[in-house]
Amino acid sequence: MLNLSYTIRLVSDAETSSGLGSDLIDGLVARNVDGNPVIPASHIKGLMRQVVKDLPGFVSDDKKKKILDAFGVPGALRENGALFSVTDACVDGEAATRLISRTAIDENGVAKDSSLRTNEAISAGSKFSGHVHLNVDSKFVDLLVRYSLLSVFEVGGSRNRGAGACVVSIADEKRTPGMVLRELLALNDFAVQESSSSECCTVGNDETVFVKLSFVADSSICVPELPIVGNNTIVSGFAIPASAVQGCILTKINSLNPAVATAAFESENFRTWPMLPIPNVPGFDGCYSVWASASHKISKLANANDTYNFCDEMIEPFQWEKCPKNAPIKSADGVLIACGTDKVTLWRSGDMARHLSAHGVVNGGASDDERAFYTIESLAEKRFVGFAAMPEKAFRLLENVLGNEKNPGTDPVVSIGKARTVRGTGKLFVEKVDSLPVELPRTSKDNKIVPAFIVQSPILVDSDITAESADEILKTMVERAGWGEVEKASASIRILFGWNRHKNGLQKAERVIAPGSVFSLRQIPDNLCEKFLKGIGGGKERGFGAVLPHPSIAKSRYIPNPEKKTVASANDAAKEGWLLWKTSQRSGNPLSASQISQLICRIAADKTADKVEVKAYFDKQLHRPDNIWDRWKFVMEDIETLLEKDSAYVKAALNVWHDLRVAEE
Repeated sequence: MLNLSYTIRLVSDAETSSGLGSDLIDGLVARNVDGNPVIPASHIKGLMRQVVKDLPGFVSDDKKKKILDAFGVPGALRENGALFSVTDACVDGEAATRLISRTAIDENGVAKDSSLRTNEAISAGSKFSGHVHLNVDSKFVDLLVRYSLLSVFEVGGSRNRGAGACVVSIADEKRTPGMVLRELLALNDFAVQESSSSECCTVGNDETVFVKLSFVADSSICVPELPIVGNNTIVSGFAIPASAVQGCILTKINSLNPAVATAAFESENFRTWPMLPIPNVPGFDGCYSVWASASHKISKLANANDTYNFCDEMIEPFQWEKCPKNAPIKSADGVLIACGTDKVTLWRSGDMARHLSAHGVVNGGASDDERAFYTIESLAEKRFVGFAAMPEKAFRLLENVLGNEKNPGTDPVVSIGKARTVRGTGKLFVEKVDSLPVELPRTSKDNKIVPAFIVQSPILVDSDITAESADEILKTMVERAGWGEVEKASASIRILFGWNRHKNGLQKAERVIAPGSVFSLRQIPDNLCEKFLKGIGGGKERGFGAVLPHPSIAKSRYIPNPEKKTVASANDAAKEGWLLWKTSQRSGNPLSASQISQLICRIAADKTADKVEVKAYFDKQLHRPDNIWDRWKFVMEDIETLLEKDSAYVKAALNVWHDLRVAEE
């Protein structure tokens, strides 16, 4: 499928608000997890949709409706998902920001009470880049995306005041928006052909292939863990659930061969495990993550050498007498990163990066008022790893189109989670492995193998189980699944709500054993991979029942250390003027306001590229009497540094310095 690269160059300051504010600033610029300004994908797609709504009157209503439908219709279902997806436009290089304040004026020319607003804006000249991925091979969709994207001439808020004027360009696209529109309207058919096949395919005799999945995200991902009830906040968990992984894989296979997708889904050899975050830094290549067990604990405070105490009594008893009194043990929610049993790292959920955004849906007043304004907390980590098992025929299809990280396939781009046209886009890679992880943890004292396992996706509780204890329920479910006698269990029960876009929409609430629940057996079971493939309980078609071995007790805690980035400000001229004033003051014999004014006039009159005349004026000061040179020498070096910048910036800084001296005199 086609991947279009586009750039947005601002020609006026843009107020691309995140919907969030602070005590002093009403509207903060949207930023990514690194703190750099971005133009959100949802905003770009909304502007593209508005371009189509504003098509000239000679375009028939029928054609306009078909074009608008390509952007998505609420409640509509497509076999292979959205027609296209848009990524955030990220800044190229550096982008300065500035503050813009406005107030309303009444009929008497007096500012209205409580009307002052201050917004952060991205300075003109900044350049952003992003991608649009076409999920179908359609000339109609290709021309539509190109026309609507090239026709965006303003971004952000206050566009009717001249803010956010921009120029959009697409790589290798030389046509004007009018030329693209002419080709679009000349098409005889706006229909998008879905993949279809009358071929009947069976994969029952295929060998089972175990696959390691790697997902590298281009944007934040939102996979809500809990239903939205009574509020307008959507919160994502840190895992990409097995059901979402399964849907992503089957959708990809379905776009290639629907018969193979159907056969794989119905095969006993098909199962997916959740994809969990893993640090996107050196040192974690070849590792994988599992849900941290409910019994795994960490000391609340670090020791003197910045290490932590860990324990998991599912593996071995904790030596409480060695626990410092000022470091109590507490539960740890997150993932255990396994790079072998001798190197297990705990990554707590609270240490994972999140992205918070607020959305006000206008859409010409056509939107449902129930969700006119809402906030989303999505996961901003960049790399996820998981596992899947599938028939070989299905894997061969995926291998060709997805490839692996060293040799990407022809179309590895997928979208996962909520609002997939503007969020959750990235590249999915597959790699065949000999088996699932089967190495079991060992005790540190006598190196004894402990057959302990952690639940990775919800286990659907059988309706006839009446035990009141969650631990007893898990014990019963494990023994019913033929794993053997359970020695210990630590579990929690939750009520799970579901929604399936293919089968009757909402699904009834189910009682499930939550991921992270853990159990140990009295004996090591035979044929572990077969038991992992079968899982525990029913609902495999919904991703339920996935289990993996407990990797062991963590030896260290992973705490990200993000690079601190400072976004430049377009208002630094005022700061430099103030610093010149402070430096001059410390000399005890500062330049007078008239001397600074003379310097400003000479800069305005100097039309040379390198300010040759102004520098010559400075050289003359070296030969002035001592009482005059003494005023210059303390600030001469700072002024020479300032002169390396553009004239407008220099004059702004000197004007601030001049005004401060006037106020003194």
